[in-house]
Amino acid sequence: MKERIVSFDALRFIACIFIILHHAGINIYIFHQLPNPFFRTAGLAVEIFFVLSGFLIAKSYYRSLNNGLSSGDKCKKYFYNRIKRLYPEYIFAMCLCAFLTNAFSHPISMDTFMLNAVMMAGWGGIPNIINGIWYVVVLFWGGCLIFNLLVLYREKAKYFILPTITCVCLFYLVNHGHTISGHQQSIEFKLLSKGTIRGILGLTIGLYCFQVCQWIKISDIQIKPMILSKLLLVLEIVAVILLVNAILIRKGQNIDDFNIYFYISYIVGLLYFGKEKLLKFLSWKGMQPLADLSYTIYLTHLILLEILRVHWTALSSIKPFYMYIIVVVLCIMFGYICYHAQKWLFTKLKQMLFVSQDNLLEQHIENTMENSEDGNEAAELDKAEILQR
Repeated sequence: MKERIVSFDALRFIACIFIILHHAGINIYIFHQLPNPFFRTAGLAVEIFFVLSGFLIAKSYYRSLNNGLSSGDKCKKYFYNRIKRLYPEYIFAMCLCAFLTNAFSHPISMDTFMLNAVMMAGWGGIPNIINGIWYVVVLFWGGCLIFNLLVLYREKAKYFILPTITCVCLFYLVNHGHTISGHQQSIEFKLLSKGTIRGILGLTIGLYCFQVCQWIKISDIQIKPMILSKLLLVLEIVAVILLVNAILIRKGQNIDDFNIYFYISYIVGLLYFGKEKLLKFLSWKGMQPLADLSYTIYLTHLILLEILRVHWTALSSIKPFYMYIIVVVLCIMFGYICYHAQKWLFTKLKQMLFVSQDNLLEQHIENTMENSEDGNEAAELDKAEILQR
């Protein structure tokens, strides 16, 4: 299994652009009570994030089967890797938004800040400091839940526990608005939110997508290469057209929203096998620098949109088409600045708080040589032993 699939990262970036377009309409048009005919269902692009993440969770699980670790160690390692991957960008965006909110809008209580800091936002009526934070919270805790279930219960989790969870999530969403959209609505007892249910559904579907891909790998399906290539191209075109229609063209939300999981799953599987034609641009090297910014752009674009909303009068004379382009470009630039700022900040913090192993080794060698009673020769022997160890 390849460690990293470049086209997956690029697909996240494209999904992030769709979400920016959706939030731009909400924050500028709807807030000012103006008709917004554009990108009403573009928020469904967040399902791409969830399905991709579920796919990679399953990939991590199957890779962990051969690493020789105990179940507890596997869960601990996954938890640590999730913290390492998601938390720096998360905490940076949250602190930045909290600072700006306290400075220019309204004070944020310490309780709210601390609960958001430990990724407990959106549960039990806890307010989100950034509206987009709910996605990372669900991705983190939902991913840990699914991975732990797979590690601890294995076949029982794959064929009974997780399918049951999927059905429960699906039935809940169908019976509460007949749509996937929305994330702030609380379910019974206000313990979880609709976004939590939505995210877990997307993660489990990504898991099944990976399992289907693995089944295809080991199955002996004989199709002539020329016929297979044409068939995959036709299905790819159909999937892309239907996905674009669901995310960008449709004017309202309804039960058809659930079809998006089929389109996304097919495209993800196609990218995994490297059989895409129309979407070949997702594997271009030039996409990688932008793809690395996806999470930061997602978390920070709402901060910029809040500022633009306040200064709507400066944008009101711009035609909607150009306004959306300006907003997307500004959000990417702002995300780029935040991404490199947080990388620089955490690098400096690491240097300040943790002494590197090389520094410890050099200090130990110097102490050994200074305290040696048998002269330089013995000290050099000690140095050689330390370096070898």
